[in-house]
Amino acid sequence: MELEPFKARLRRTARIVFSEHALLRAEERKIDLKEIEQNIRDPERLIHVREEDERFTCWFAYSGSLGHRYTIHINADTLIITVIKIRPRWQREVEKHAQKIPRRLRC
Repeated sequence: MELEPFKARLRRTARIVFSEHALLRAEERKIDLKEIEQNIRDPERLIHVREEDERFTCWFAYSGSLGHRYTIHINADTLIITVIKIRPRWQREVEKHAQKIPRRLRC
């Protein structure tokens, strides 16, 4: 999915709703709900989006070492399904090592 049309779609969001799971994960991972809402309403930090069925996985970058990943569902409202704080350097290391594992043994 192209980034700019998706950003425009997020900006038109009337209401943001958090699932119970997203609320628990945000509290557990110490991610401020207002910060999540700000990222959805003004998606300037959005660097990548992947569509899976009717859900979208969105990556927001704060710096080279910190970012957020949200899984959202968009209909009349925007439902935040889950939120994850990511560390891109750490994630790249994990992906690099995962490639060394034979495909049949991967989860």
